[in-house]
Amino acid sequence: MFGYVEPDKGELKVRELNRYKAFYCALCKSIGGRYSELARITLNYDCAFLALALCAVIGKGKCAMKRCGYKPFEKPKPVIEPNEAIDFAADVNVALAWNKLKDDNIDEKGLKRVKAAFGRGALTPDYKKAKRHNGPLCAAIEAGIEQLNGLERSQCADIDAPADAFAATMRQIGLLAPIDDMLKRKAFAAMCAGLGRWIYLIDAWDDRADDKQTGSYNAFNIAGADRERAEIMLFNSIKEAESAYLLLKPVDDGGIIENILINGCGLRTRRALGGEND
Repeated sequence: MFGYVEPDKGELKVRELNRYKAFYCALCKSIGGRYSELARITLNYDCAFLALALCAVIGKGKCAMKRCGYKPFEKPKPVIEPNEAIDFAADVNVALAWNKLKDDNIDEKGLKRVKAAFGRGALTPDYKKAKRHNGPLCAAIEAGIEQLNGLERSQCADIDAPADAFAATMRQIGLLAPIDDMLKRKAFAAMCAGLGRWIYLIDAWDDRADDKQTGSYNAFNIAGADRERAEIMLFNSIKEAESAYLLLKPVDDGGIIENILINGCGLRTRRALGGEND
């Protein structure tokens, strides 16, 4: 379900792309420092965006030159210095990854279920750490995923229901973010909700053929929704995230954030729908 929220790199300036990579590397380092080397495998673009946007909102984004532990012979590169926003995104990354594996272990079949069971077991020690780091966050994610699971188990034919359930989970994550200004926190949460809805929908649309073959739940398959309906739902979700983001402006790294929300998500949507890339 994760890894969709990425930039349109071809439209970023070199300076902006390097800046984006600095957040991605910082999140990787935070996951490795707070959790395990294994947990780094769960690193995804969605949580890198969360780290970027959250740092922009709270004004934390200072860089330092550091080496990558996996590429020790390369020159030091810019990496965002450790801060509470990066660490929060690391906690979200691990908590969502573990709960996704738990969900797959229940819903998937065959080899996918076996892989999910193995992954969940391997990541459990890290998830226990996540609970110690941020118990309310993990509780909110568990509750949201359980609600989503209930809808999927009931074979809900209303596409909006499971999409809204995941959106609500992402909204709760946003509300728990370390943002002192309540108005900004609510706007940030609304942006997370729009993206959450989009992530659920695009993942379901991408998986329709595989889910039909395996008999796994897919709201688009059950509802018999066509490309036109999927397109409307997907772009409306992106628009919701964009509208919420506008309430946060101006922020640092706005050009990168807007590239991801408008160009990146739009490009990924057109590709999923089978449209043109430009």
